[in-house]
Amino acid sequence: MRTRTLGLAIALTAVALPAHAAFHLFRIVEVYSNSDGTQQYVMLQEMSGANGEHVWAGNSFQSTNAANVTKTFTFPTNLPSSSTASRSVLVGTAGMAGAGSPSHLTALYFQNAIGARFQFVPYRGTPLAVQDVMAGQIDLVFDQASSALPLVRSGRLKTYGVTAKSRLASAPEIPTLDEAGLPGFLSSIWFGMWAPKNTPRPIVAALNAAVVDALADAVVRGRLGELGSEIPAREQQTSEALAALQRAEIDKWWPIIKSANIKPE
Repeated sequence: MRTRTLGLAIALTAVALPAHAAFHLFRIVEVYSNSDGTQQYVMLQEMSGANGEHVWAGNSFQSTNAANVTKTFTFPTNLPSSSTASRSVLVGTAGMAGAGSPSHLTALYFQNAIGARFQFVPYRGTPLAVQDVMAGQIDLVFDQASSALPLVRSGRLKTYGVTAKSRLASAPEIPTLDEAGLPGFLSSIWFGMWAPKNTPRPIVAALNAAVVDALADAVVRGRLGELGSEIPAREQQTSEALAALQRAEIDKWWPIIKSANIKPE
């Protein structure tokens, strides 16, 4: 059923890892072989700070965390040397709150962007996945900043970055994934309001005005900021802007959903 759109607010996500056991994340930069094809070399770029380039020969490499625990990551055999999108390396386990959830789709988007492959672990909600991240049972999860920030501030969780264009005003010490080495990576959980398609325009306008007034309130803005949410600029708080965002999100996420063969449950 078609609906009329009213207005929106955005909650940004962050990639979260155990505070004591954050393994390095890499993206594949290049794959090449000897002239006789007997040995492959893989060049990876580290995303967790220095962004230095590392070269490994063969089909595996090791990464050691701050707790001196080492994991071995194995490359698929016969990695192609032409298309970055088709290369993958198993870099760890990622929690998700069910197939097609924001945490799942963002992790799929992330693994495609870095040429990686995660072993996905489903949970009945992101909070349970976060608990296992903190316990070291899984390696990472994408969660709303509003949920992750209290745990980050308590030292129980570490973030690699936020999936926004700019740093959060409420947590300016956390870099964006763009700054961490992944240019253009954006993912947000946003909230909008809709009305039935036959709602008269004056009523839609009145409801939109009420939403805009609420989002302009200093107390509301302050509380949303504390929770890691960001309010769009005034010119973006319109029915037309929300409809445009909805169309853009469909164009962005549908290919990822289709490629992963995600079906409604």
